[in-house]
Amino acid sequence: MSEADNPVITTGDEVLSGSVDEKKGVITKKESKANADKSGLMQRLLGSGNEAKYGISAIVVIGLFIVGLIFTVVVCLDNWFFCCDSSMMEDIKTIWGIVTPLLTLTLGYVFGKGR
Repeated sequence: MSEADNPVITTGDEVLSGSVDEKKGVITKKESKANADKSGLMQRLLGSGNEAKYGISAIVVIGLFIVGLIFTVVVCLDNWFFCCDSSMMEDIKTIWGIVTPLLTLTLGYVFGKGR
């Protein structure tokens, strides 16, 4: 079978596909657009093709930032409620000393010189 035997026509909300009726000259099978465009959750979240690397990088940057903030808040709450030592700033510097290079690595990948 060739492409002419199984055409696909997109009209508004429906995608028409199937075999051509020789007598009537029409397509016999109808599919809804939702069934024709079955993109997965990851593809909708990240994008497809060249856009996917930017979606993945955005998720990594946001995730790292949120993790850094959560650890910072936990260290601050721990210091204020449970112990009164002066190492809170050192702990926060240690946390962001790990998170910051990962953030800059990801941003360098996104905004770096492409080939």
